[in-house]
Amino acid sequence: MNITKFKSTNEIFAIEFQETVGDSTVSFVVSSKDVPTEAFADSLRNLKTVVKDVCELNDDLQNIEVKGVSFSEQKDKNIGIVLTATRKLFNSDSPMNFNSPIKLLHPVGEETNNKSLQDNYKVFVVTFIEQCTEYVKGMRLQTSLKLE
Repeated sequence: MNITKFKSTNEIFAIEFQETVGDSTVSFVVSSKDVPTEAFADSLRNLKTVVKDVCELNDDLQNIEVKGVSFSEQKDKNIGIVLTATRKLFNSDSPMNFNSPIKLLHPVGEETNNKSLQDNYKVFVVTFIEQCTEYVKGMRLQTSLKLE
């Protein structure tokens, strides 16, 4: 399973992924209102730190909300990452929406150094990919058991 995109809107989580079926690559989307596990929520919250650093923001993390993550395969088989986030504005009823610049998960060569994700943030991204995979496989937060 190759996760290609995550998007969160109005309590709906959508995860796009690709799988190889025979000789073809097939794209799928899982969209659900099911609440993710706490580990998934933690991994999404950790991406706020990545957004803050990559976008060079001085904001408090409470003002930032990650709404999406896109993963794209680069020509050198590297993975490019773009984070979509919102930031609360104090003099407006609507938040500011923005995308981070693309960052590479596994840089190759010196020319990609300024395009690469810092080593301390790679674990956040890899963990988030793992949590997205678990969500697609059906891992959700068990909110209550109605046993009688």
